[in-house]
Amino acid sequence: MLALGAIITPTKFSVPREYILVFAVAPLILLVFALRKEVTMVDAVILVLVFVLWIVFVAVKESRRATPNLPHLEVVEEYEEEEDEARPTAATTLCGGRPPTR
Repeated sequence: MLALGAIITPTKFSVPREYILVFAVAPLILLVFALRKEVTMVDAVILVLVFVLWIVFVAVKESRRATPNLPHLEVVEEYEEEEDEARPTAATTLCGGRPPTR
C-alpha cells in the first residue's frame, strides 16, 4: 500500500547522504557474521554497540537539522494546532474577518 500511495501522490524529501551510506554498509557488516556461521557473545555485544552508536548518530544529526526527517509527535501536534488557530473559521469569514459578537 505504501508503494501504491507513493505512485499516486509522490512527495519530495531529502535523506542525508550519511544515512544512505550506513544503509548500504550495514548488510556488509552482517555478512561478516553470516559467513562465520556463528555469533558469539562478543559478536552480539559488538552488534548491539553498533546499533546504539547508530541511534546516537541519528539523534545528533536530527537535532542539528533545520528540518528534521524524524519530527517529534508533540512538535507536529503543536504545529497543527497553531495552523488551526491561524485558519479563519466560517464565522470570522462571514463577519469580515472579525470574531462574531453575541
